Parts: sequence; C-alpha cells; structure tokens
Amino acid sequence: MRDLLIDYLRERQPSLDFASLDAVSRTLAGLFWARVEALAPGIDTLRLPPQVVRAWKDELATVERTTISPSGDRVKVPVPRLNLKDELIRVRALYLDIAHWAVEDPTRWASWVAPCPITDAEVQKADRQTTQPVIRGR
Repeated sequence: MRDLLIDYLRERQPSLDFASLDAVSRTLAGLFWARVEALAPGIDTLRLPPQVVRAWKDELATVERTTISPSGDRVKVPVPRLNLKDELIRVRALYLDIAHWAVEDPTRWASWVAPCPITDAEVQKADRQTTQPVIRGR
C-alpha cells in the first residue's frame, strides 16, 4: 500500500502545488490508510470491509481537543471535524483517479481498483437556499 500511495502522489504531483500535495499526502497516509490499518491490521487492498469503512468514518468525523474542565484539569473532548468533507473528497479522489487511470494503463492500476467507500452524497456541498427578489407589479 505504501508503494501505491507513493505512485499515486507522484502521478498527481505535476497538477498540484506544494500545499495541496502536502494536504493530499497527509490525508491519504495519515487520516486514511494509517487508521484503516489500525482498524484492520494486515489489510493490503483498497477494497475495505463495510465495518472498517463505518469505523473509519466515525473516527474521522471528530478530532480531540484539549480543554480545561471546571475543576482545572486538562481533558480531551471530541469535537466535530470542520473540514470533514475536504478529507473525504481527497480519499474519494484516490479511488476515482485509480479507476480512471486503470482504463488507460491497466497493467499499472487495474489491480488496485475497488468500490469507493465514500458516496457522492457524502461529499456534496450543502445547497444554499437562495431567495429570489419579489417583483411586484406597479
């Protein structure tokens, strides 16, 4: 898997600036694959079992923040991850890019093609309700 992620990042590198490449690599290596391996030791495929997907998404949805309790103790509390959709989009891009590239270069990418664990609905931005101005007759 390490080699796959490196190959993927090398393939994406020409189209990304440094900050974007850094964000993608942190997401894929740290927030995605390291956590998947912790949930399913020895896994060597992008075809993730449903229970691993659910546990990973549940874990990704929050981050731990340290706060001071009323008694003055430091305590860690889970808070919602503000950039959750951004993280999900990066992982979804990995799956979709590999599927696309497998058509053009099956020898290199086809063995890694797997169903994407992130649905389109999970990464859609919330539609803002727009109000149209009311035009009244004279």
